Amino acid sequence: MDSTTPVAAVTGVSGAQGAAIARAFLAAGWRVRALTRDAARGVALAAPGIAPVAVPEGDTAALDAALAGAAALVVTAPIDYRRTVREAWFASLLLAAGRAGVGRVVLNLASRPLPGLRKPVSESLRALEAMALAGPVPAAVLRPTVYMDNLLQPWAIGGAREQGVFAYPMAPDIRIGWISHRSLGEAAVQAATRAEAAGRGFDIAGPEALTGPEVAALLGKALGKPVGYAPLDLALLAEGLNASFGAPAGDDIAALYRHLDQAPDALAHGADNAALGIEAETFVEWFARHDLRSAAGAA
Repeated sequence: MDSTTPVAAVTGVSGAQGAAIARAFLAAGWRVRALTRDAARGVALAAPGIAPVAVPEGDTAALDAALAGAAALVVTAPIDYRRTVREAWFASLLLAAGRAGVGRVVLNLASRPLPGLRKPVSESLRALEAMALAGPVPAAVLRPTVYMDNLLQPWAIGGAREQGVFAYPMAPDIRIGWISHRSLGEAAVQAATRAEAAGRGFDIAGPEALTGPEVAALLGKALGKPVGYAPLDLALLAEGLNASFGAPAGDDIAALYRHLDQAPDALAHGADNAALGIEAETFVEWFARHDLRSAAGAA
């Protein structure tokens, strides 16, 4: 890579979504600047083609320097449901992108606002999308569904492997077009490079709309044992996520899954996959990349 190689400034690279996005840009021939608030954590992000850049919270000069010369700023909405906090954070990124002359902003909402859900979990996403599309830089917004990679979490794969039960917070008849982090990354690259992507949002998903029991059956094949499905109790989900991310994150995420009963098709399809030119991978392809029988493969 040389000085003519385009640069993507990417947030959240220490997380699974941001890391997948960074890998996709590298595969497409870009260089990546991994923006991080923590300089110590940034050292761990360094890799060929990925340069960690520390941007302490509130440090405008550091943010401007991090975005200087970047062709794209790719932002993943963090799991932070403190009222207006992430909106203020995103507003500072947009202003800096405008000052730096960034060519494109790509916002990964990391979820999809559900129709009729007027709780912060969806209202905040709508606010972020509106900010991106009205901002000083041409922007594209990604609205994914639910990630296949969630199955790698201990609470998901552990129950399937040890008790033969896959538990997830949705009714057995709800269909979801699960999408992989790899496909998310490919969508982000297309959103950053396609001229026609600017100024709009994209509903992206995997190619198959599957119920919980159907996903459990695929898990069973991957594990070589029968796996059944059980809806996860939403109160327990909220309690666990509040403990991990701080209230009201768990309450808001539980509200999203609870609302699926009123919007059962909201996460079923990726109507805009074709518009971005992506062919999202199937669950079978995703399973082929992961050894779920071992603890290491499920980490």
